Amino acid sequence: MPMENHDALKCLGSMLYADGERWVALPSWGRFLVRLGASTVDTRQALGSRVVALSVPTRSYAAAFLGLGVILAGIARDSAGGTHVAHANFLKGLPEATPIWLRRHNKRLKAFYEGYLVHEGVLRFAVRVERGTTLYIRSEDCEGIQLRATESADLPDHQSGLSINEAEGFLAHVLSEADASALVNKDRDDCVFVTSVGGLRAELCGEFLGAHRQQGETISGCFQDIIRVRQFSHSGEACRSEAFPVGRKPQRGTHKPVQGKVVVFDGALGYLRWRDHWAASIQLVVLDRTDCNWPDAAEALNREYVDRRCSDRLALDIPAIPAGVEVMAYEVPR
Repeated sequence: MPMENHDALKCLGSMLYADGERWVALPSWGRFLVRLGASTVDTRQALGSRVVALSVPTRSYAAAFLGLGVILAGIARDSAGGTHVAHANFLKGLPEATPIWLRRHNKRLKAFYEGYLVHEGVLRFAVRVERGTTLYIRSEDCEGIQLRATESADLPDHQSGLSINEAEGFLAHVLSEADASALVNKDRDDCVFVTSVGGLRAELCGEFLGAHRQQGETISGCFQDIIRVRQFSHSGEACRSEAFPVGRKPQRGTHKPVQGKVVVFDGALGYLRWRDHWAASIQLVVLDRTDCNWPDAAEALNREYVDRRCSDRLALDIPAIPAGVEVMAYEVPR
């Protein structure tokens, strides 16, 4: 299913953007960035790891719109089915005792991951949900196993679980019921931002997006409603993204670089410091031409393009590039 034909991207037509005191249609530059973020995720013809760099007059909200495209593309991919295989491979790489949630019978249970085994030819994941109680979840059902941010040391003797959340408000107006429900209940690891965390929080959590309601009213929302960065979410909420500060190397073992994950370098310094750490991932690089580190980052990108690229024929499904924006896209060997 082409992602551009899926409802998750069709929602762009119904989204509104806050322009001062009034609501307007999503600006063309924002739609371009969303489409670019979504198109970058499609690696069906990829020969290596993708690198897409943008040189922009200002990077304000660029990472937010790119991230929105990445997550919407993930929703489209989920709806197309067959994602449990990729999620099973992700789970197999987790260390034992990783804190997780288990979604079971419309409830979310606090649990710990205890590895996997193959029994009678069926891959199963061991999940400890109570003291002395371990469940063995088939790989076909593994998407009910999601990462849990809080690392509580103990489990209760018995637990009834938390009720599964229902999408409401802004989400219910821009996404289909099935897609919105999956977004608020299914924890995934689709996108990482390397950024000024405080600045990204302000852009994602401010009510800058909206949607029409009946009787011509507008309901407001924010990028965080869809992008769902773990560091900006409440405990127990399903998340889709992570944010790491430019000045500190990611340390958590469950968030190591993963092939296919998208990393948005929101600024030149993050790219210069951590591009090798995320070398196996799809890289989206936002370079602000007013940034004092812009020349060094541009030189590093040009050097990699000349020395390491294995292809520069990326089929990116994007509209016309806005004035003042330059795009470089290529692939490097994994």
